[in-house]
Amino acid sequence: MVERKDLPDLVHSFTADRAVFVKRTKKMSAYPQKLLVITAAMSEVKSRYSFSSFNPNKVMHAVATFGWPSSEHHAGRRVMSPNVFVFLGSRADSRRC
Repeated sequence: MVERKDLPDLVHSFTADRAVFVKRTKKMSAYPQKLLVITAAMSEVKSRYSFSSFNPNKVMHAVATFGWPSSEHHAGRRVMSPNVFVFLGSRADSRRC
């Protein structure tokens, strides 16, 4: 199962549309192989956005900590982690995956 996000969609998924994104990733947890493809370079994710005033550090934190349920535990609580996050330079690059 693959979920592909360009940068504006990624920011929107972690802000205004978070509930929908959470619901979608919970459905994805039923699949053994999951992949979130972010069609932007990490440097773009970490830089100020021309389309949003949302803090890039908060998006990076969300990307680093958000994911699908795993069996890992940390400090007595369940850790959510993705199978894989991929940062790519463009949507064209993501089509080659």
